[in-house]
Amino acid sequence: MALNKDRYTAISNKLSEIYGLCSSVIPDKNNLSFLDGSPSMLLFCLQYENAYSINNGHSARLFDKLFQDLSNANNYPFSFCDGVLGLNWMLSYVNKKNYARFDYSAITNLCFTYLDNYFEELLDQKNVDYLHGAGGFILSIEKLDPKYIAKYLNAFEKTGGYLLIEDVYKNKDESGDVFYNLGLSHGYPSYMGLLSTASQENSYLEEVSRLKKMLDTGKLNNKMGLFPDRLSFDKESFPSRLGWCYGDMGVACAIAKAASTYNNKIWEAESIEIMLHASKRRDLIENGIVDACFCHGTSGVAHIFNRFYKKTKIEELNEARWYWFDQTLKMDKFPDAPAGYKAWEAESGWLDEYGIIEGVAGIGLSLLGFLTEDIEIMDWDKCLLIS
Repeated sequence: MALNKDRYTAISNKLSEIYGLCSSVIPDKNNLSFLDGSPSMLLFCLQYENAYSINNGHSARLFDKLFQDLSNANNYPFSFCDGVLGLNWMLSYVNKKNYARFDYSAITNLCFTYLDNYFEELLDQKNVDYLHGAGGFILSIEKLDPKYIAKYLNAFEKTGGYLLIEDVYKNKDESGDVFYNLGLSHGYPSYMGLLSTASQENSYLEEVSRLKKMLDTGKLNNKMGLFPDRLSFDKESFPSRLGWCYGDMGVACAIAKAASTYNNKIWEAESIEIMLHASKRRDLIENGIVDACFCHGTSGVAHIFNRFYKKTKIEELNEARWYWFDQTLKMDKFPDAPAGYKAWEAESGWLDEYGIIEGVAGIGLSLLGFLTEDIEIMDWDKCLLIS
């Protein structure tokens, strides 16, 4: 399977439609949220313009609007998902890629102000989540002073996290039962990814190795899925959905990232085996997929298979990436929605979304990765700990 003429035309048409939206529409909610608002749409536009060698001034106007909104914002939040940490990561990324060149030091300085004001408070609250907690500082601030990472590790170890007892990712469900989060979005794999990102000269190898053993504890060896979204010692664990947020694919990403950081061929082989197992899962209903969103829909699944294929050239992963690519295009079935896509939310139903996590920017970024076999076009996904 390959990028034939029909697929190229389908990608180009859909990307053009999404670009038209992202370069002109301002979402009503979370306007300054990196992963849910206008910065998501700006990142897509920059990637699109680079891929098609476009210089029409749209992104420049979006930057002007973004900084105008920032200047008018009151109490801009700190978090990586919705606040200054995510915005700092995005601005650093586009400067490194030479998509845009400008001074964003005021944003970085604000990150350090928030570091002083919130980091230890978040650790006291056992909030090490990277999207909404202290972990976001590690991903956002390049070469963060190791003393902060040491505090981060200390907060984790104080709770016995490596032993799966009283850990920072321990949660209670509606019935009060304790479980352990194994999702890349909020659980142990994300912690593994953060330390791999922060590692310099093989630092944090011991901690990452211990986390890897913890993931092995949760392995199910089930023909449907290898890892649950949560691990419980009181109840039976079941395979998770396919998606970025929870389940086998997120675990594979975390292991592959650690394998690359520490040059561990055994871990690399394990990550590929997990993906090969996932490549056999094709039933949308069985795998909990109802929309195209990146978080837990077809576009995120397609993107991760695409990345692993480009790295390995394994044919089963090639077939899987194109299968989920085709499913993503088929999800375009809402004439009144952004580019034909809506996101399903259990409590609210079908919603128009524009960001990376649940909206058309994320779908567009996924589709852009299919235009070329160059894996570098996909490295924006570092913000989701995929690479």
